[in-house]
Amino acid sequence: MNPIDPSIQIGSVELAVSDLQRSVDFYTQAMGLQPIAQDDRHAILGPSAASPALTLTQIDSPTLPPQRTTGLYHVAWLHPS
Repeated sequence: MNPIDPSIQIGSVELAVSDLQRSVDFYTQAMGLQPIAQDDRHAILGPSAASPALTLTQIDSPTLPPQRTTGLYHVAWLHPS
């Protein structure tokens, strides 16, 4: 297995969410991301408009996942401190 090149950087992440405003509230209040732009279906968050970190997109008709299933429902950032 080859190691990941340490010079690779992710510019931005997009997540589809079932409740846009709840997700915006979480990422701004708990994670400290700043709102850059928002409309009825999308929100862009990050340190500045030049460096968006996260785009949230509202799912049109969200449904609950089947019981006893797993999946990736989040994003994680490594902070320097």
